Amino acid sequence: MSPRISIDNPDVLVDEPVGFSVVGCAPDEPVSVSATWRVGGVAVRTEGRFVAPPSGVIAPARLPSQGGTYTGTEPYGLWWTNDFVDVPDEADILEPWTVSVRATAATWESTGALVRRKISPAVKHVVVRSGPLRGVAFLPEGDGPFPSVLVYSGSGGGLGELGGVKSSAALLASHGFATLALAYFRYEDLPTDLTDIPLEYFHQGIDWLRDFAAPPGGRVAVMGASRGGELSLLLGSTYPDDISAVVAKVPSGVVWGGFAHDNAGHRAAWTFEGRPVPWLKGRNADPEDLPRRDGAIELTPAFEAQLAAATPEALAEAAIPVERLGGPALLLSGEDDAMWPSATLSEVAVERARSQGARYPLRHLHYPDAGHSFTVPAGLPVARATLHPVDGSYYAYGGSPVGNARANANAWWEIVDFLKASIGGNRPAE
Repeated sequence: MSPRISIDNPDVLVDEPVGFSVVGCAPDEPVSVSATWRVGGVAVRTEGRFVAPPSGVIAPARLPSQGGTYTGTEPYGLWWTNDFVDVPDEADILEPWTVSVRATAATWESTGALVRRKISPAVKHVVVRSGPLRGVAFLPEGDGPFPSVLVYSGSGGGLGELGGVKSSAALLASHGFATLALAYFRYEDLPTDLTDIPLEYFHQGIDWLRDFAAPPGGRVAVMGASRGGELSLLLGSTYPDDISAVVAKVPSGVVWGGFAHDNAGHRAAWTFEGRPVPWLKGRNADPEDLPRRDGAIELTPAFEAQLAAATPEALAEAAIPVERLGGPALLLSGEDDAMWPSATLSEVAVERARSQGARYPLRHLHYPDAGHSFTVPAGLPVARATLHPVDGSYYAYGGSPVGNARANANAWWEIVDFLKASIGGNRPAE
C-alpha cells in the first residue's frame, strides 16, 4: 500500500492538536507535510518536514519537524506557524473552515481534508438584547444546570474578531460551560469608548446568565483579557457573593483611566454606584516618544514610567482590593508584553492578596517570550501587533511566534482546567 494521510477525526474543535498521521512511509524517508486554509480571506500555508521513524508513521503532533515553517516537536505546529503579525478580521467568527493537508515525498503524494470549528454543533446560541445588555449566549448540550462564565473584551470593545470574546465563549460552551459573551462598548447602540462604564451593567449580565443557565450554587465565573482582565479582578472584588472564580488574562492589579478615540485618560474607565472607580492618574505619553517594534508602538514603557512616578498613596488608592474575592483567581501574563507590563501588574494583585490575607488563592502563570495576545484559545493564530479599533494607533503585542504559541497552547488548557476545578464543567478526554 502506498503511503497515505490518515485523519483521526475529520471534524474537530479548534483547540485540538494536529490530529492526522502519514502512514506507510519507508523508515528514514524524508516527508513534507503541509496544511492550507483561509483566515478572513487571507490564504495560509504551513509546513513541517519530517524523517519517518522505523514504524513508518509520521505523527506531526508527536514527531519533531526538521524544517518548513517550524522546527521541533510542536503539537499545534501546523496550526500556528502562519506567523501573523496582525490577525485579519473574519466576518463570521463561528463559521467552521476546511483545512487541506498534503504529504509529499520523492516518489509519492497524498492529500486529505478536515474541518476545524470553534463551536460544537450541539451547542445552542442566542443573541442577547435584554434591556441594556448586548451580547451572545451559549448553552451546552444537555439539561443542566450548567457552570457558567461571563466573558468580555478588553480595550478593543465589541465581541472581538478572530479568536476573540465570542470565540472563547463558544469554545468554553463546547466544553460544558454555559457562557455569555457580553459587549459593553463599541458594539451596536452601546457607548463608543471605554469611559464611565458602570460595574452594575456586568452585574445585570451575571443575573441574566443565572436565569439562562441556572449555575450550581447560583454564582458564575468571569473572564477577560487586558483591560478585561483588570475588570475581572475588579468585578470579583466588588461582587464576591455573585462571582465564584476569576480568570484574568494579561491583567492589571491596578485600575487605569478610560480609553477613548481621543485617548482621554483623564476620565474614569469604570463607575460604581454612580461614582468613578479611582484610577492611577498620570500624564499620557506622547506616542512619538515611545519605542517601536517592527513599526508598531510599544506602550509598556509608558505604563512602567507611570508606575515608577506614582506615590505609594496613589498606588494604594488605585489598587484593586483582591483580598475581597469570593473565590480563586487565575492570572496569566506574558513576560514580553509590549502593550503593558502584565507580569508586573499581575504581581501587584498577587502581593496585595498575600499582604492583606486573601481568603482564596491567586495563581499567577507568567510565560517567557510571550506577549499580550497569547490568551486566545489554543490552536488559533496569535497576533503580534494590532491596529487598535478605538484610537487607530498601531500597537505591538510582543512575544515571539514560538513563545506566543507555546504559551497559548498551555494557557488555554490551564483556563479550562481551572474552571473545571472551580465551578465544574468537563474537559474532553485526551
